[in-house]
Parts: sequence; structure tokens; C-alpha cells
Amino acid sequence: MNYSTRSHVISGCYERFVLGHEATTPDCDDGYAWTQRFAVKAHQGPVKCVKAKGGLLVSGGDDDCVRMYDLVNGKDLGTLVEHEGAVTCLDLFTPGTAERPSHLFSGGVDGLINIWRVKDFKIMSKLRGHKRGVKSVAVHSSGKIALSCDEDSSLCMWNLIKGRVTYKSKLAQPIDEIVLSQIDNRYVGRGRDTIVVRDMENPDVNESLGMKGKNIQSMCYPGSTYLFSGCADGTVCTWDLRSSSKGVEFKAHGKRVKGLAVPFDMGGNDVEGSSYPNYFVSASSEGDLKVWDTRKLGSGGDTVLEALGTRQLGVRLTCLCAAHPKEWKREQEEEEEEPEGKRAEPRKPKHQASNPAGSRTKIMKKKRKGNNKKYENMSRFD
Repeated sequence: MNYSTRSHVISGCYERFVLGHEATTPDCDDGYAWTQRFAVKAHQGPVKCVKAKGGLLVSGGDDDCVRMYDLVNGKDLGTLVEHEGAVTCLDLFTPGTAERPSHLFSGGVDGLINIWRVKDFKIMSKLRGHKRGVKSVAVHSSGKIALSCDEDSSLCMWNLIKGRVTYKSKLAQPIDEIVLSQIDNRYVGRGRDTIVVRDMENPDVNESLGMKGKNIQSMCYPGSTYLFSGCADGTVCTWDLRSSSKGVEFKAHGKRVKGLAVPFDMGGNDVEGSSYPNYFVSASSEGDLKVWDTRKLGSGGDTVLEALGTRQLGVRLTCLCAAHPKEWKREQEEEEEEPEGKRAEPRKPKHQASNPAGSRTKIMKKKRKGNNKKYENMSRFD
């Protein structure tokens, strides 16, 4: 199968599941068909956040836990328990040209940002600088600094080499999510009705993209010159950061848009961080997954657009992320090589979670109690 026709997105829901789906192009149709690749009951409460990079999938939940999965081999790597409250945000750092992340960052309502070493999932540091719950954390591509925001409208810049706050400021308006650019020193912050664009090196470069009367629920910033935002009324907006203007606004869902993602393994999408993509995916609180073609968007104003592919999951989605195509390639090759009607045994994961000596980190394994009839492909993470 041609990998360019496969897109992979991972979502979390209130019903405690983490779900993986791919969108393929049928030979007889120019649309997309959704196929479920896996579904795993990851948490004891709602899933708050998901993140995937370099074959590693992590999720944070309302049960104070971080769950880890090996996407290449389809293995459950265990559970990290170090937060005293819900895990609200995650980020993965991959150094240079490495394929696998080296560190995991998790933030929670306890105000802590924990740094884990992915090799053995040992906790390396606890960043203490927030008095209220952490809403979002983002690590710079250099691995030397990070940004985080909290419920108290505070923004912290961290020196990750020294493990301490180098800059802290009180924001004029609260920010719910921070995303750093992949190719420059800008970052984007999502507020309730405003998107803020700032330059970390030059604080005077500050742009505000307002949406009066809108409640922004989600954001996707995969490049340096554009972004997507999703609102509570089901609309999706595109933004051109070069001119600081709104591109197109269209009705995508009936209810809240809880997640947006650009899968760069879809045909026509370019390398992450560069040119404008041809396709992106949106998820709503109603449980809809939809694929959209940006080339069919108008030049401005309200637009009526039909999705290229829709999948109703029957759950209340809370978050969404895209998986890099390299994370699935080895698994696809194994499936294509195995005899028809027989499934090959999964390989042993290279990095297995362990409880290192001297660490208080608890890493637990859960035994699955039967399959849920609603999700028949549970065996992938068994």
C-alpha cells in the first residue's frame, strides 16, 4: 500500500479510550474512508491530552496518570504516576535527527511539570514555578528552553539546562494552550477568544488575532505562517500569520471542535513546519472525525465545505493529535509480509518501562478485563 494515502490521527475521549484511526483513499472515489487501527481503555477517567512522536504515544488522564504505548510494536509500556491531580498537558522532545524522543514533559493541576527520560522512564526533574494548575507546556526544538502557562494567567520560560524559571510574567488574558514554531522563535497562544503570536527574542513583536463572540476550543499550528482554530459553535478558521488576518471560516461540526491536526503522511501535505498543507483533520465533542481539503476553501468570508471523509465514533472526543508516518512504517511492512490469515507476533519493544532504583516513580501494568464490544480491535495493545 502507498504510504502517502494513509493518514493517522490519535484521539482521546471522555469514555476513557485512546483511539487510533487512519484515512485511506478508495480506488473508485476521491474521498477518504476511515479505518480504526486500535482502541485501548487507557485511563480510569476522561482522557485530557494525547501526544505522539517517534513511535511513542503518551496520554494524560483525569486519573493522575500518564499512559505510554509503543506504536511500532503495538505494546503497552506501562503507567507513570507522579502527579497529584489530573495530567492536563504533554510534550515530547526529540533531539536533532533522532527518530525516537529522548524526554517526556507532563504538566498537571498540581502545578508541577515533570521531565521523564524516555529510555527508562526515570523522572529527571520536577519544575516548580506555577502556583496553579499547568494548562500547557511546549519545548523548544533546541531542548534548552520551554514555555508553560497556568490557570493563574502566568507564563513561565524555563531554562532546561539549569532546571529553573528564567522569566515569569502575568498575562493580560489567560492562555489555554501554547505551541512553539518548528523553524523560528515564535510561539502561538490560544486564549478564550483570541490567538496571540509572540516572538521570544523580541517581546515587542506581538500580534493578537481576535475572534469576538467566539469561544476557541482548539488550535493547530504545524508551520510558521499559518494555523487553524476550532470554536465552540463548530466552526473552523484558517489564519495567515504573514498578514495577521483570518483566511476562511466555515462550519465543520454541529458542536465544539475539540481537536485539529495535520497528518503529514497524507498525499499533498508537505514537510512539517513548511508550506501550507492540502489536508487537515478535525474532531468534535459529538465524536466526529473529518478530513478537509484546504484547496477547496474560498478566498475569504464564510464558506460552505463538504468533508472528504467522516467517521462517527460514538464517543465524546476531548483531544486529537497526528502521528508521524515513520511511526507506522515498520508495522505496515510487517503486516504486508505476513501470510494471509495469519498475524505475525509483535516484536519486543526496544525500551520497556521500568522502575529505576532510587526513584519514587510508580510504573504499573494493567490486565485487560475482556474486550469492549464497541471497540473490536482491542488486541493491538494486548
